[in-house]
Amino acid sequence: MSSRRLALLAGALLIVVFLISRVVCLPLLFEIGVSLPRCPDGEIRQTARVEVNGLQRHQAGQIWVGALGHYTLGPADQDLVFSVPRVEPSVELTDATGKAIELTPALVGKDKAPSEWAAQSDGQSRLYDIPEIPDGDYTLTAKVSTPLGASSVDVPIPFYSPARIHVITDRPLYQPGDTVKFRAVVFRARDLIPLDERPGRWTMVAPPGATLWGEEIAIRDGAQYGDMGYPRMVARADGKLVTIYYFNSTEYPQQHIAVTIWDPSEYAETSS
Repeated sequence: MSSRRLALLAGALLIVVFLISRVVCLPLLFEIGVSLPRCPDGEIRQTARVEVNGLQRHQAGQIWVGALGHYTLGPADQDLVFSVPRVEPSVELTDATGKAIELTPALVGKDKAPSEWAAQSDGQSRLYDIPEIPDGDYTLTAKVSTPLGASSVDVPIPFYSPARIHVITDRPLYQPGDTVKFRAVVFRARDLIPLDERPGRWTMVAPPGATLWGEEIAIRDGAQYGDMGYPRMVARADGKLVTIYYFNSTEYPQQHIAVTIWDPSEYAETSS
């Protein structure tokens, strides 16, 4: 092949590469195999993701692990994401004390071979068997290694046996202003063995279905004294609540009227 023809081919190749670079970020495509129309501004930040499905004791459940790349093309508050390919995952289950719980891959197929990590939905999934472990709150830690680096995420997972609850009160009928005393016993559903230290909450619901009281909601912190005066609350048309109360803090020690607008469905806080 003549040098002239080689020069023409090289020029054509450069033109093709130039045209492709106008619509695809070539460095990112070559580095991690992701096609973006523009190259990110600044460093790409990676976060790990984990999802579980059917994870129960003595039953095979699925754990899915993936990763997202966060980047921006201009303004620093513009968060764009893409799924990071070539994920190498690992998972670990620990109890409340930090002790590791062995996770055994589930046996699958006719030959009952241990399951392996398999590509699924921009990530990797695997079937695991959960051993017989005590009731309690556990933490599932998922770690990923990708061309962008390593990252991890912790997910709280409660394991509690199905239960039946027996509730009694100190009297059958109450008048407005009376103090209501409750007592409850929790039994494991399969054998009615009492369960100790079972977490839960009390909620009182009126006949129409409205919740009269439940768990405390802290809509603001930082108060210097506990005297909130005579708080008042009204509901806005958008469903948010406006709570008005007396308030003082270390920064503003003089007691004054303060307002908090919050969404009861999301427990959001917007104080002023």
